[in-house]
Amino acid sequence: MTSKNLCFKIMLEDLKRRVWVIAWSILSVVFWLAVPAALECNNFQRHEASYDALKRLEQLRSLVDMLHSNGIILVLVISAILWATSGFHYLHNRKKTDFYHSLPVKRRSLFLAVFANGILVPMICYILAEAFVAAVVMRAGAGADLIGTLPIKSVLLNGVYYCLFYSVTVLAMMMTGNIVVALLGTAVFFFYSPALSGLYHWYCETSFSTYCLAGEQEKFVEGLMHYGSPVCSYIYEVMAHDIDMNGGGFRPVVVLAVLAAAAAVAAVSYALYRIRPSEAAGKAMAFDRTKGIIKILITVPMGVAFGLFFGDLTDHSLAWEIFGTVCGAVLTHCLMEIIYHFDFRKLFARRYCLVASTCAALILTAAGYYDLYGYDSWYPKADRIREAAVYDYGGEYWITYGSPQFVESAGNSFYTWGYGSGQNWRMDNMKLTDTYLVSELARKGAQNAKASGYGAGSLIMCFRMDNGKEIYRRYELPDTPETRELTDAVFESAEYKRGIYPVLSQQPDETADVYFRQYDSGGKTPLALENEQKSALLLAYQKDLEEMTMAEKREEIPIGTIQFRTKEMDKAIRYNAEKNIKYENLDERCYYPLYPSFDRTIGVMENAGVRFMEMDESTIESIRIERYDGEDYSLNDIDVYEDPEDIRALVPGLCFGDYLNMNSQFDWRSLAGDVDVRVTYRIPLDEMDSGLVGMLDPDIPQEELFDALPTRNIECLINVDALDPDVAEKYGLKARREE
Repeated sequence: MTSKNLCFKIMLEDLKRRVWVIAWSILSVVFWLAVPAALECNNFQRHEASYDALKRLEQLRSLVDMLHSNGIILVLVISAILWATSGFHYLHNRKKTDFYHSLPVKRRSLFLAVFANGILVPMICYILAEAFVAAVVMRAGAGADLIGTLPIKSVLLNGVYYCLFYSVTVLAMMMTGNIVVALLGTAVFFFYSPALSGLYHWYCETSFSTYCLAGEQEKFVEGLMHYGSPVCSYIYEVMAHDIDMNGGGFRPVVVLAVLAAAAAVAAVSYALYRIRPSEAAGKAMAFDRTKGIIKILITVPMGVAFGLFFGDLTDHSLAWEIFGTVCGAVLTHCLMEIIYHFDFRKLFARRYCLVASTCAALILTAAGYYDLYGYDSWYPKADRIREAAVYDYGGEYWITYGSPQFVESAGNSFYTWGYGSGQNWRMDNMKLTDTYLVSELARKGAQNAKASGYGAGSLIMCFRMDNGKEIYRRYELPDTPETRELTDAVFESAEYKRGIYPVLSQQPDETADVYFRQYDSGGKTPLALENEQKSALLLAYQKDLEEMTMAEKREEIPIGTIQFRTKEMDKAIRYNAEKNIKYENLDERCYYPLYPSFDRTIGVMENAGVRFMEMDESTIESIRIERYDGEDYSLNDIDVYEDPEDIRALVPGLCFGDYLNMNSQFDWRSLAGDVDVRVTYRIPLDEMDSGLVGMLDPDIPQEELFDALPTRNIECLINVDALDPDVAEKYGLKARREE
């Protein structure tokens, strides 16, 4: 009992000398939480009468969100630093240290009293402020069912992270003998791991041609970033697992883990306090043994960072990287020695440590420059691969990934498109089981990376190994017949196509309707198909898409686009139409190309009564060719061809620009260079919208209807290889490879 009373008295005496810190704790939460909440609630009550029920609920939810203010991190970090430094600053003054240690009080009681004040007072202030905010929000009209357990969970999460911030700052105070050095040490504890994470990524990205931040590499970098720093860990937890009004996002295991970490750091701080010599007051570091370790941990990364910086400035010159590495290591060493000794004359003290740190930094720089790790030359053996996935940087970027997402905002509700990552979707869904083919492709990429690092195409490859690991590499592939044969084999496989085209996994019973368009026309209404025809059309398209060869793809351009609208998507579009939401355009998503070689699909459509429009002299009114100068791309000449003979001669080479963009394998070198082409055509739009593409009334001569139909302009290019050589010469068209 005597010990408890003594500790309590010490706590009271400690608080008397820290009135200004108590004032900060009160004012910070008052003006950061209480006052903004009161103002917002007052504003809500003043305008509540003008809100409808939905708007009122939306406003109340925004008020409840104030119970979990993400910005409180700034207050918590500042409070932790102020309470830790004000409580243990006497350890940095020799006279005060002698005075406190001469008191008839055990060191344990003194430490616990000061340490406890730094947690209890700011937490009491914060809890009271949180209770006040909850009270004013409830008074404004938010019921307990709307607030739920949010205040309690917010207090728990913010409270344990404050304890961690505070314990880490106290640890910095124990390890140093000067307040400025203690603050620098706190910054190191808070941000060393994220800085090291960024340096690791920079080093790998600069040094290795095949480096890809994904899989195990990404987990390692994110682990250093998120879990090596208390501040970054808190930000990550709040951003990635934000607590909502129903308590969602709250993870008790995180609270327990952070609390355990704070307790462990506090225990280490107490142990250091027990063995800390009184003579450490006024020195930079309280323990001489820590100087060398800390200096190496900072000097080596700084040397590597300086080397990378100078390398980036000089196109990765080895000489400049070595110069930067040496400069960075030496300057960092000198600066730290000045801080350690508070004496400029000690620049080159501990020369052995300087030599060791500089050599370590140089070894890392040289290892990265020459790839002594064998990172770029590595590729997996076929018998060790279970399955693989491939992402082609240059191909099929038009594919829409994701799904409709329901949104409620500002009293309005609608569906928007929730876009997904194409790379992630492909890596998750692609399962290439031809391991020999995958291994050979990786070998070609590794050989090219070791030789030059440059190539004709870029791939990200994910290898799922037999031991359960996922290894990612980014390869630049050489433009050789053997490599093209390998990539063609991969791209033609059904496993690859199922991994990039979501339509191939769509089931007939998931399909609501089918929409078709040609040359920017049509697609407003679904094709008039029975359910059996929809299913047959989907299955035919899936089969055609799976069996399409790379040879066909290099030669063909789509003749239209088709959309197999899912029931989920159709529901979202209808909901938006009922709400008169016109800016989302969900109906434009998920169109796929229809190629001339898709005989099954075209056959099913024709049997269903769909006819396709042909671009010829019967539908084209004019072809306008704008010719540009090759040097500055200035307009030189414009030719407009309206004669049917000219149109008939040029039609075989016309390529609709949007369709051309959907085929990444088409040889652009065959296109005419330094020209823009605009085609004006006439098409019966009403017929298009009904799904009967290109159909005209058979009883009325087409030439009589032609002039009465509306016109449309489409941007095209010209495939010179598809034209007769004499025609190309007559109209002055040359392929890009010939220019």
